[in-house]
Amino acid sequence: TSAGSDGGGAVFVGGGGTLIIEDSAFADNRSDSTSAFSGGGALATERSYATFRVSNTTFSGNLAQGIGGAVFLDDFDTGEAQFVTSTFTG
Repeated sequence: TSAGSDGGGAVFVGGGGTLIIEDSAFADNRSDSTSAFSGGGALATERSYATFRVSNTTFSGNLAQGIGGAVFLDDFDTGEAQFVTSTFTG
């Protein structure tokens, strides 16, 4: 459980490259930013990623004041995002 002021209550990643999250749980995180381009109670990224993969991961009870209650992918126009065998609950 954690809070972020600019997005990604638990994890914020900027730049490019590869982001892989496996066998994880994100619970009761929040993003307090009200910016139009911020959010992701659990996870937020800035800029495109060549590879973005989340597998066997649970997102529960995450909250964002901006966009994306659990996940916010900002400016994600050239990468590939995959969510495999993952669960999202309120």
